[in-house]
Amino acid sequence: MFDQELRGAADQGSQRAHKPDFRVVAQRSRDIRRARLAGAAFAAASLVAVTAVAVGAVYDDQAAPTPPANPTTGRSTPTPTPDASPGPDKLPVDPRSLSAEQIVDNPDSHMSEILTVPAGSATVTAVVWEYCATQECRSSARALAVSSDEFETRHVTPLRGVYPSLQDAGDGSILLTTERSEPRLLMADGTQRKVALSDVAGSLAEGERLVAISRGPRSRPFALNASSATAHPLSVPPGYSTNSGYAEGPAYVRGLDGTISFVGVKRADNFADTYFAVWSHDSGVTWSRHELTTSQVAIVDPMPSYAPGVLAFVESADGATYAPYVRVYRSTDGGLTWESFDAPGGATAYYDWGLVQADGSLLLFVEVWSDARPGRPGKHPLGLYETSGKDWSALNPGTRPPTGSGGRGYVDLSLAGLAPGAKGSTRIWLYDYRTHEIYESGPGIDGWRTTPAR
Repeated sequence: MFDQELRGAADQGSQRAHKPDFRVVAQRSRDIRRARLAGAAFAAASLVAVTAVAVGAVYDDQAAPTPPANPTTGRSTPTPTPDASPGPDKLPVDPRSLSAEQIVDNPDSHMSEILTVPAGSATVTAVVWEYCATQECRSSARALAVSSDEFETRHVTPLRGVYPSLQDAGDGSILLTTERSEPRLLMADGTQRKVALSDVAGSLAEGERLVAISRGPRSRPFALNASSATAHPLSVPPGYSTNSGYAEGPAYVRGLDGTISFVGVKRADNFADTYFAVWSHDSGVTWSRHELTTSQVAIVDPMPSYAPGVLAFVESADGATYAPYVRVYRSTDGGLTWESFDAPGGATAYYDWGLVQADGSLLLFVEVWSDARPGRPGKHPLGLYETSGKDWSALNPGTRPPTGSGGRGYVDLSLAGLAPGAKGSTRIWLYDYRTHEIYESGPGIDGWRTTPAR
């Protein structure tokens, strides 16, 4: 039973600021793009789909030895990379023969995971690079590069037989998780620490961060303490399926005011599933719920919120490799009252991710419109869209970085990081699959600059 069914914001508990976990939107961004590109006939040099299945292995305990720095640039001198470009007169390089540095620097390697997190006045960026011997990627090798100075210097680690995901662990550290290995904390200097997992569930305590960790075939929400490198399962209400969206495993998010939310699904034999907005204002001690009036067959995800007291859930549908924007549900009083906004009429926007900004406006990243065709973009611009403050009935194009669409009708950008900025602004990092650069917004989302990703 939910013992806080109607109490809403009256018992909100702690109002300390917490950086929202954007694992859901980041994972969604990459998963959708991988699924779409998996069957595309792109050249091997621009291949971004990941089709290889990870096999059991472990991370190295320490970063790989770094070559001496170049006295001119200050960067480590890359090990000469074999020519791995496929062609009629040569065979691809065996991925097993490449060092970690060679994998990162190979122009035919593609980004498979990326995360940028704030660390004081600096930022830490971790990128997993993968080199595939063939376009089908039946044989591949991966390496991790991390930097805290925009890759003027970097630390490179081989990833032996694992395919990790990256999550913000707080204080500039990054959590590396995989289905077959123990989770580890990655530091800005390239060192790693094993995370000790407990089986005793509980609420989030002071200094803990909400993350997702795989235990068996599914991932679960955990409370991570980066200082002690320990984690325990989060206590959640039973009886619900939570794998409702594109994210891998339970889709739990934590807002800037500390509110934890997820979509609870009651499954039915006739596919008439019932969806609930489920949230906790006290770090998981007690929970509340509200039934969402969704379509019979829907996909619903929670949205990270930078606005105190605002809960948001976005509904989409089965759009194959795209997610159509159908409607969004919102509460501005911590769950006491609810309202919904249908998508504007006309062409359908297929969104990649979204969030609630500190001023209460909705920010949505649209990667394609339904009126677009190969070689003929739709009538609407791609990229970032904002609502006019708290009026979520219309979407307005925002200032956007170059899309690099190449005439294919969708953007070649993937979410790399989100963070609240100064004076309620939003900081965004986007990765460009064509140029292998990172676009950083600021101040707010009205200006952009590029930084390297390796």
